[in-house]
Amino acid sequence: MSLYAIFSPALEGDVAAAFERTRAVKQGFARWGFVFGPLWLLINRMWTPLAIWIAGAAILEVGAQQCLLAPAAVGAVYWLAALAIGFEGREWQGAALTRAGRPLVDVIEARNAAEAETRFLARRVGDAPPPAAAPRDPSPRTPPRRPSGFPIIGMFPEAGR
Repeated sequence: MSLYAIFSPALEGDVAAAFERTRAVKQGFARWGFVFGPLWLLINRMWTPLAIWIAGAAILEVGAQQCLLAPAAVGAVYWLAALAIGFEGREWQGAALTRAGRPLVDVIEARNAAEAETRFLARRVGDAPPPAAAPRDPSPRTPPRRPSGFPIIGMFPEAGR
C-alpha cells in the first residue's frame, strides 16, 4: 500500500463539484518523472518546473556547443536534473494543486489513487465503516517479568519509575 495526499477544494456550496475536483497524488519517488522528465512535467501541467528545465537544457546546450562544458559534465547535469524531478516531482504536483485552489486536506493509505479518493470521499460523507477491532486473544497472558533496574531501550523511561 502507498500513501496518497488528497487535494480538494473547500466542500462548501456545491459539494458534488468539489468532489469532482478532488485529486489524489501518490507520495514518494516519481519514477515516470525520473524517466520522462520534461514530458512528465508537461502531462502533469507543472509549467514553472518545465520552464526551468527547458531554460537549463538550453543553457547546457549552448555551453556544450561553445566548448565551455565537457560532454560528461552535461550528461551528469542531465542525470542530476532527472533525479531532482524524481525526488521532488510529487511535491511540485502538490504545490501546483494548492496554487490552483485545491489545498492538501488529507493523507490516506491505499492501493491506488482511485481507492484513495474513494476512502477520502467516504470519510468526508461519513459513510466510512468503523475500523475493525483487533481480534482478542482468548487466553490472557501476562508479559514476562524483567529484573528491576533494567533500563528499557529507546525513548521510554526506566522500569519502575
